[in-house]
Amino acid sequence: MTRKARFESLQPFGILSAAGTEGGREAEVEIVYQRELSSNYMVLRGPEISAAPGFECQMLADNEIEGLLRFRVRRTGTSVEFCYEITSRQPLSRILMNRKLRGEDIRRIVRGLLRTVGTVQDYLLDERGILLSPDCVYADPDTMEAQFCMVPGYQADFCEDLTAFLKFLLEKTDHQDADGIMTAYHLYEESRRENYGMADLTRCLEQQEARASPAVPEEEWQGMEADEPVLPKRPPDEPGYRTGESPVRETVPPEKGKERPAGRSLRKVLAKGALVLTAAEILIWYLRGLRGLMPLGLLPPVFYAGFAALAILKSRGSMPEYRESPSGRTGRAGRYAVPEEDWRIQPVTPKEEARRTEERRMRQMEQSFAEGTVVLGRTCEGAGLILEPEKRSLEPIHVGYTPFVLGKHPELTDFCVREETVSRMHARIDLEQDRYSVTDLNSTNGTRVNGRMLAANETTELADGDFLELGDTGYRVRYGNRRG
Repeated sequence: MTRKARFESLQPFGILSAAGTEGGREAEVEIVYQRELSSNYMVLRGPEISAAPGFECQMLADNEIEGLLRFRVRRTGTSVEFCYEITSRQPLSRILMNRKLRGEDIRRIVRGLLRTVGTVQDYLLDERGILLSPDCVYADPDTMEAQFCMVPGYQADFCEDLTAFLKFLLEKTDHQDADGIMTAYHLYEESRRENYGMADLTRCLEQQEARASPAVPEEEWQGMEADEPVLPKRPPDEPGYRTGESPVRETVPPEKGKERPAGRSLRKVLAKGALVLTAAEILIWYLRGLRGLMPLGLLPPVFYAGFAALAILKSRGSMPEYRESPSGRTGRAGRYAVPEEDWRIQPVTPKEEARRTEERRMRQMEQSFAEGTVVLGRTCEGAGLILEPEKRSLEPIHVGYTPFVLGKHPELTDFCVREETVSRMHARIDLEQDRYSVTDLNSTNGTRVNGRMLAANETTELADGDFLELGDTGYRVRYGNRRG
């Protein structure tokens, strides 16, 4: 697949430097995706590519730098091409089409970027050559470990691009994950400060890691940023999470430094007085006997009776008040009705997460149909395309909406093909002008249509009766009854 793009489209956040201009005009860069045996490459071509500094090219080609896509220079005649290996990886923009980021995903991506920036500087390279476009950041779909593309000789406003990249992560964060929202928001806000640096982002990231770590006492990370509100640690699937309601009514404990009630102080004074008086009576009885207690008369019994009456009245006045919660349960005012550890976000298995994702998708579809709303470009009545498997052990695939992703990853695909030669995100089916097409998604074993191997990211049309192969798994293409 070949396409031409300016450096602006390569980096949609608007970066363009002198290395991307030629004769006072913007120079174009040709992006080609190629397959060599079982490896896939993203190839950059263009006049400014040939003019890149030789030192940076040699340093990137001779060293496998952690956090960067593997790089090599290929010369064809008088032109130079930059080749980046993207095998088994997907661009971040593609992964996040069907997936939302959680707190740990964001921290892993940003931590990897900061580590890459430090490593690049150790090799005497300029971090401004790192492209932060979501289309050029390739990640592992399972671990979300990201690798970045560095273009020798390319210089951009790295701080501005990093702010745009963190904004993109914030927009793609799961809004039901309090940890993710807090992490993405604080990192984005830190990047908006004037003259911020990598040390500031590292400090902010460490604070968010400490906040999310159950091994760190709550008092420690609360003191890191005293002027910020602390969000409650509640699981995202609890009722009322989005609206701020909770299943059990809770009240916030008294603020530190707040003046204590006068009644409580009075009770403490009386209790201390009774203790001192009792000790004095025991001492007098020990030294002088019962005759020594006679001058005190009725003072001790009256004092004790008054203290007991006051304690009874205060205890009645401070009886816990039970209030009705939005969910119909009762909670005790002035105390936490549920232990704090019960609110902590519990890890879920990939199978459970896939089930929840499918349930949310079905609820959204049912709500859309009930409201008479059709999601544009996604749904059609009936199965628009049917893929009949060659193997009898497999079930047919009914493509009822587009884009439709095929692969063996249960969370990132619309249909899971559990075959060894099928990649996690193998191919995507699209619909345009009543014609279906298939795009290879950097698959390891490739995608074939009627025996022809598609290049990485290449798109080709699917006709009725075509034979589609995902690795060594074949399907016969059948156009179904489709009414848009």
